[in-house]
Amino acid sequence: MIVLLRTLSLCLVGFLFVGCFKSPKTVSSPGMKVDYTIVDNKEVYTINFSGVLRNENNDKAMKNVEGSIGILDSSKGLLISIPFSIDVIMPLSAATLYLKVEKTDDEMSPLLDYFQIDREELIKTGTNDGQPLDENSIVLEKLTFEKKDIINLLKEKIWPANFMTANSI
Repeated sequence: MIVLLRTLSLCLVGFLFVGCFKSPKTVSSPGMKVDYTIVDNKEVYTINFSGVLRNENNDKAMKNVEGSIGILDSSKGLLISIPFSIDVIMPLSAATLYLKVEKTDDEMSPLLDYFQIDREELIKTGTNDGQPLDENSIVLEKLTFEKKDIINLLKEKIWPANFMTANSI
């Protein structure tokens, strides 16, 4: 009897963990490259950010994903925020983010200083070599999405509501 109760309680705990939705907390493999150009007699810095956003759920897709990637300085706080949007991330899958944002010299100064990017060299060459970022210096901001059961999502894609069947003619 005790063995049966233990087995049932373990199964119950297992079902509770399977039903919990895990929201992404971090961006994996973040990296950044900075380009410099002059457009209409103005200095323009372009941040090229890359990283991976994972959906670790086994039965729920993340649809209409929106948010921002924040790059942090541990002592000064937020250096820059880069918005993004993704149509869908399937269960147990990942979306690779390739984000590009243009900023002025004033907006870029804290970021260039923090990463010790030589302005003279950047102006001379037009680009830096790029660099991996510490995952602790990246934060997901204002992350929103729709949780969508994978079966229902696939049904919508394969069998749309306005699709006529042979029986409806």
